[in-house]
Amino acid sequence: MLFKTQAVYWFLSLVARPAYLWTRTPGIGETMYDYRMATIGYESIILDALPVAALGCWTVAIGVVCGALIASNRPGSSRKVVPPSGPNPEVLWVLLGLMWILRIAVLSGVGFVPGFLYGITNFGAAAFVLFYKRSGAQSSTWVLVAVGIGEVAWSVLALSKTPVLSIVLAVAIRLVIERGAKFVAKLAPALVVLVLVTFGVLQPLRGIDTASHAVASGQAPLEGVAVSVIERADTFAPIVDALLYPYPPWLGAEEFIESAVTGLLPLGLHDPVGLRWTREVRTEAHLSFQYQDVSLAQGTTAEGYVQAGALGVILENLALVFATLAVSRLALSDKPGVAIAGAAMVFDSSMYEGGMLSVLEGCAVALSYGFLTYILSLWFRVSQRRHDRPSSRYRFGARIDRGKQRRNP
Repeated sequence: MLFKTQAVYWFLSLVARPAYLWTRTPGIGETMYDYRMATIGYESIILDALPVAALGCWTVAIGVVCGALIASNRPGSSRKVVPPSGPNPEVLWVLLGLMWILRIAVLSGVGFVPGFLYGITNFGAAAFVLFYKRSGAQSSTWVLVAVGIGEVAWSVLALSKTPVLSIVLAVAIRLVIERGAKFVAKLAPALVVLVLVTFGVLQPLRGIDTASHAVASGQAPLEGVAVSVIERADTFAPIVDALLYPYPPWLGAEEFIESAVTGLLPLGLHDPVGLRWTREVRTEAHLSFQYQDVSLAQGTTAEGYVQAGALGVILENLALVFATLAVSRLALSDKPGVAIAGAAMVFDSSMYEGGMLSVLEGCAVALSYGFLTYILSLWFRVSQRRHDRPSSRYRFGARIDRGKQRRNP
């Protein structure tokens, strides 16, 4: 399921977006206008970037096929996927409650939320939907529906699409595991409509009138909403950044390793890779007026190309295939901490639009969630054992009673 989600995102980024730029060639003030592409020529720069994008996509495809062949030949590979037991319901309720506490703190501006905890504001509900189970299917369904409605309300309140999109992905993954891919395929049109409605409603509220501008330029309303979705999916512009970067490689070997190691530290102790890409790559790639405080996606293909050319593209995308397989396995684990860590990576944007350095940053955050879940699970398990164990007073009294019975038959 994770590979399929990645494939959808990459199709929007590396196929639909270049096709739109090629056919529309947007000018100043129009949707997805790029000063560099307009100056060099949209057709020219797209023809230069597409082979690099194709190399990345083919590498992933070959890696997935090889991985599937290896997995199919392993003992027990024909067994059906068993739904993961996941964390205890109590742990999921705690994570959900912590999510809402952090959201209220962020929205009200009260207190400081550490970077490694901030991600729970987008991940807590998705994890709840993915793992929550109760005795009785109807009770679970109504709880999950209530959580979903809360996420829709939060999306409107916070003007963020991420909560709704995370819930849609969580529902799709859960249904694939429980009902099968064919069942989800029947629901695909409804999920697509929900995503389009989300973009169509929330983008104007955020002051991003992509759909309105597209309609004003003569496009149909539905096409305008689709353009707003394509605008959000962008790993094509980073490939242009890599092509135009004047001083490759971006990072030396030692600096790349250092960035990978520091990426495993909690956020806040180092600059995010996306922010460094903005300041060090895009700004140097003939776009000096780029906003410096925006953390941009770089993608494995662009990051690999700016580091080592075609070889870097192959190595980064093979590493992404390995990471995706590992994350999928972890998310299906029966160990609560491991499952939460894997699920956190499933819902992390780095798995779709980040390079491997960003993926390592996501791993650091996911590991902190996994550790938190492990501590909570351990605490609830110990508490349950203490609750189920008879008290020492009761056991002592039982021994006295049995002694009296022996002496007085």
